[in-house]
Amino acid sequence: MLLLGNFLEIASLCLLIYALAAVTVHLRAGRPAWLESACRATFAASVMVTVVSVLLVIGLLTRDFRLDYVARYTSTTLPLVYTLTAFWAGQAGSLLLWLWLLLVFTAVSILLYRRKYPALMPWFVLLTGGTAAFFNLLLLLFTNPMQTLEVAPAEGQGLNPLLQNVGMIFHPPTLFVGYVGFTVPFALALAALLSRNHAGEWHKIARPWTVVSWLFLTVGIILGAQWAYVELGWGGYWAWDPVENASFIPWLSATALLHTSILQNRLGIFKKWNAALGVLTFLLCIFGTFITRSGFIESVHAFGRSSMGYYFLGFLLAALAFSLAVIYWRRRDLEPDRKFGRILSKEGAFALTNLLLMAFLAVVLIGTVFPSLSELFVGRKVSVQAPFFNKVVVPFAMILLPLLGICPLLGWFRTSSRQVLKNLLPLAAAAVVCGAAGVALGLNLPSAILGGLGLAAVAAILIDAGRAVLVRRRLAGEPLPLAGWRTLWQGRRRYAAYTVHFGLVCLCLGVVGSSYYTRTYEHTGSPGSSFQAGPYRFEYVRMDFTEDPEKQVLQAILEVRRDGQPLGRLEPEKHLHRLFEQPMTEVAIRSGLLSDLYVIFSPLSNDGRANFQVLINPLVLWIWLGGILMALGGLALLLPRAGAPRAESSRKGVTS
Repeated sequence: MLLLGNFLEIASLCLLIYALAAVTVHLRAGRPAWLESACRATFAASVMVTVVSVLLVIGLLTRDFRLDYVARYTSTTLPLVYTLTAFWAGQAGSLLLWLWLLLVFTAVSILLYRRKYPALMPWFVLLTGGTAAFFNLLLLLFTNPMQTLEVAPAEGQGLNPLLQNVGMIFHPPTLFVGYVGFTVPFALALAALLSRNHAGEWHKIARPWTVVSWLFLTVGIILGAQWAYVELGWGGYWAWDPVENASFIPWLSATALLHTSILQNRLGIFKKWNAALGVLTFLLCIFGTFITRSGFIESVHAFGRSSMGYYFLGFLLAALAFSLAVIYWRRRDLEPDRKFGRILSKEGAFALTNLLLMAFLAVVLIGTVFPSLSELFVGRKVSVQAPFFNKVVVPFAMILLPLLGICPLLGWFRTSSRQVLKNLLPLAAAAVVCGAAGVALGLNLPSAILGGLGLAAVAAILIDAGRAVLVRRRLAGEPLPLAGWRTLWQGRRRYAAYTVHFGLVCLCLGVVGSSYYTRTYEHTGSPGSSFQAGPYRFEYVRMDFTEDPEKQVLQAILEVRRDGQPLGRLEPEKHLHRLFEQPMTEVAIRSGLLSDLYVIFSPLSNDGRANFQVLINPLVLWIWLGGILMALGGLALLLPRAGAPRAESSRKGVTS
């Protein structure tokens, strides 16, 4: 089995190299048979890497410690579900997952597009195949998951306890789907330019891939934040760690791409910018992979320093230079169909949103790499900590939230100033009233402003949807529920975007509440003691000790009351894993719509004496609810438009 895995890795690389050569022959000689052969070689390579992945899973499940990867990340006592997640726990497994997803996505794309868009296929296969060959080569040279040990140990090293969490079952693969998925829009954009076919329409072809990749990246980021909140035991969910930023940065560029692709689709503008964004998003995904695996930036989430990082950097620079050259070379194919309209219009709001996202991206990117760059060029690492990012995000949010409310009120091309003021005055008044109420309730000024702007944005979305329902009811004479359903269904793409925006507002409000208004209390005592934490009364009942084959568990039993009313028990824990010296904290959380009760337990002696840290985190649940709404909106964006002929005629009417 082990020899088969190594053979298939080498064979898949050989097939990918052959596919690249066959495509080159096709491009020079124009022989379709060579392109067909290249496609078949790519299919075969995807099958081989699939078999390698299956072999690694079998090795993990059977605890085949002859494999170095299995010995490093599993043990005989590791539960089955976490044995499976060990697939992406290490560098070799995660790169194999990257390669497998890329080849599967490439094969699916070829099957979907080779008949419909034959002119794109040679360049598409060349670009995706070249990327896959690069990752395949890295696996063979630096971190082979099929590498064997001379002597198989009797026991493996086990999986890091931090990764033994439900969130780690879903967070890494979800994030990887998002990362890898952006390879398809990148390849389609450059293939359209290089072939000079569909240069102005590649974003339509790539739209499902763009939306799906954005959706998975969004869900992956939210799951990662939720994992940090429940597993790391520090009371937060986002620390602006470089690896966290590495997933957030391409999310910003992908969000910008989704917005400006609407302008290209509807008005035929921003073609060059969209091509650049398609390339940039892919390169930022590679950059995130580089950060995680190079050791260039220190992070608790990153793998150790490796010379493989230099190869990633070389690939990144080569891809950047090639992409910029192609966009510049074919710039005449990306001329806009019409001039950009006035700022006081829907396209103006889209463009401003795009600029805002890109400015925020630049700030986060610079803040992420600045410590390493300062050490490289000055010899002294200048640290950029979370407070810097927290201060920066507030002004960006203060501009973004009003845009979410203004955009539904604007028309295409031009909106009269009088009409804008008429629509905005009630919302502005609502924002001021909400902000003033927030200050009266004790909120600081930035939080009150953000809260008022967020609620005004939600009001604008609801008003726009309500007006559309009432107009349909009046014109069609339909009952209100039927008019509401038909309005939402026929404008499902539009209201899907509104759902995403609504989720973003909820998320922003949750971030503001939990960032500025967390209250912390501490108590040290023995069983039988009690203490007060805000409105909550805790009674420390006892400390229990249990063990299983993986770990020893110390558990505190706390009875909780609020205003004299019993709320039940909280049971924070401390885990002592047999294969890891560092104890792990398992917090106890009681979530509510307005606040979370978050308890950290630290045993001090065998007689039960312990320290408790209690955090009251406001509105954290709104972050997870906002993420769910954004995910649902993203799924709805994949629905087809309500009647292609009508959409086409509408587009023609707009552009005429």
